[in-house]
Amino acid sequence: MNIGIRAARGAIVVRVDGHCRIPDGYVAAVLQAFVESGAECVGGAMVAEGEGYWGEVIASATSSAFGMGGLRFHGHGPPRYMDTVYLGAYPKHVLVEAGLYDERFVRNQDDELNYRIRARGGKVYFSSRIWAKYTCRSTLAKLSSQYFQYGWWKVRLYSKHLRMLRIRHLLPSVFLLALILPFPASLSLGPTVLFVPAGLVALHATVGAISCLRDGVRINLIPGAIAAFIVLHLSYGVGFLGALVTAPFRRTGS
Repeated sequence: MNIGIRAARGAIVVRVDGHCRIPDGYVAAVLQAFVESGAECVGGAMVAEGEGYWGEVIASATSSAFGMGGLRFHGHGPPRYMDTVYLGAYPKHVLVEAGLYDERFVRNQDDELNYRIRARGGKVYFSSRIWAKYTCRSTLAKLSSQYFQYGWWKVRLYSKHLRMLRIRHLLPSVFLLALILPFPASLSLGPTVLFVPAGLVALHATVGAISCLRDGVRINLIPGAIAAFIVLHLSYGVGFLGALVTAPFRRTGS
């Protein structure tokens, strides 16, 4: 991306990733958003879609407030200033002055860049007129790998910008610990304590099902979505805790 930005000849750089498709009029909507907002970055909604049963399930789960811990740019809504947006478009000079993307980040590089832009006094603007379709992962294994990486790189993000820490990003790790810790605790407290993880899984499934019903997810997709919710939350938690535990043993910047 940085190579492309440096080579770009236009005044505006529009990011388009490999898993997404932009509609006709996308760039026009971007330019209009710059005019109405005066922002340094503009972006819009991510419209998730999937192929096959599990692709549709994962699209539903990753479009849900329960699945994502807050929809952020995943849903439509009124124009507003935000911390970050999906994809993003920028005046080239803003990217250059901010130092471009930090190439050490495999994930979360857009969040990190937008944080630096905002720290310099810039604004990030969401407009629902800007939207792109995003093709989700097609299996639970691929979803697990994706969200493990998100959790892992979120710790790297906080190690650079602690002010970006949000409570919702910690909840998957808390959930994971609440499932694991009762097992060693049962050795001294007795097997009754194992009702805690069983109850948490049941509660998680119930909330997931209610979320699906509220969002209008098709009935046949709900069992799969419940599985997808727990896979993405636990995978994120494992990645986050893994990065946290191994942080003292890693070389700086690795």
